[in-house]
Amino acid sequence: MTKNEGATKSKYIQYAKLFQVQRSNATFFAKKGEQQSFLTSTSNQFLQTKKLSFDIFPMAHKRYFSNGQPGGYPSMGNEELAIELNKAAQLGKVLFTQGKYKEALGYQNRAVELSRKLNNSLVLSSILSDMGGTLACLGNYEEALKVHKEVLEINREMIDERRGDAAVSLNNMATVTEKLGKLNEALELYKQSLKIFKELQGTRWGKNALLTSNNIGAAYNYLGQHTEALKWQKEALELGEKFLKQEDPNMVAVINNIGLTLNYLKRNEEAMKYHKQGLELRKKLLGDMHPHVALSLNNVGMCFGYMGNNTEALKYYKEAIEIYRSSAGEGLPDLLARSLGNAGLAYASLKDYAQALEYLSLSFKTYCRVFKEPHPETEAALLNLTLFTGAPNTSEQTRKIKDEVLPLAEERLGSNHRLVETLQNLVRS
Repeated sequence: MTKNEGATKSKYIQYAKLFQVQRSNATFFAKKGEQQSFLTSTSNQFLQTKKLSFDIFPMAHKRYFSNGQPGGYPSMGNEELAIELNKAAQLGKVLFTQGKYKEALGYQNRAVELSRKLNNSLVLSSILSDMGGTLACLGNYEEALKVHKEVLEINREMIDERRGDAAVSLNNMATVTEKLGKLNEALELYKQSLKIFKELQGTRWGKNALLTSNNIGAAYNYLGQHTEALKWQKEALELGEKFLKQEDPNMVAVINNIGLTLNYLKRNEEAMKYHKQGLELRKKLLGDMHPHVALSLNNVGMCFGYMGNNTEALKYYKEAIEIYRSSAGEGLPDLLARSLGNAGLAYASLKDYAQALEYLSLSFKTYCRVFKEPHPETEAALLNLTLFTGAPNTSEQTRKIKDEVLPLAEERLGSNHRLVETLQNLVRS
């Protein structure tokens, strides 16, 4: 081997080492503990040069990923298969981090196929858990729930060694169950998960306790119990201050949700501080076009709306919509629907009823694509459309409701639903 060849191999061995797979939370960390702001710039570089790095990946695998060492999956006597598995798993994780969920799912499907051939339940559990999260981001909640249930069963078979991972599965199932509108069932699963996390020791499980406590708060918000939600979210913030750095994506999620709860409690000026803090941190960690940045933009806009500044609110909603409609936001139709609805309400407050109807109709139709069964979000979107019962409507606007909205509303909620009847009366008048 020449000196240059040796240097090249050394470079890419180090490069591959940076992208060790961390099974517990599907996140990548740099070798020397760099913060996650490192991830955004490095993951792009990784994808651009993946062919070069994978040309020498077998060497990196032998040194760093074999024998079940942290950062890789064991070969189980089939090193070639394990190398291919690690490739697929790593690319799936990087693409997921970038918000490219459809591409990530393709690699995760391949990784699941390979892991079943390895016949190792720990490997299968890890990759299925990643896939369940991706399916949920794509709005495929029923399939995500099936996947998380399989993970739970695998972990329960080894309950003594895998109590923490079983708790992660319970939390994941709760998240998907909540998306399906089964809030009380989701709360029960969250609380089972949190109980296990609190019984375990260490930073890893403390972090998971933070996430679960935060999720419980969000579920209580959906149930309209905002004071109870704030209690759980403040507990999550305390856990974050104990176990995490301030510039951690999970801390940002807690900050974001506290802001939302304060909005529900009509403490809007206090909420705005949390939302702007969250937006600043997400841009720093993830870049300007990440879907989580869009989520924070939507929340700042919503806060402006609550404070009566709908013109300013629209600027933030439209920026969020642009991100959700880009490739960066693919597969997040429920969040797109939320920002569309908020923009529609802002236009209605500004008495621009044509634009309001356009955005509110798009919001409702998008929710209907996400949720095939009756769901609180779909009903809320339809409630927003009933604003037009008291607004001056042109014949074109009435026709749009009659032809595009009403049939879908009757299909989803039934002809006798009170909101459907309101729309029926509108188009008859």
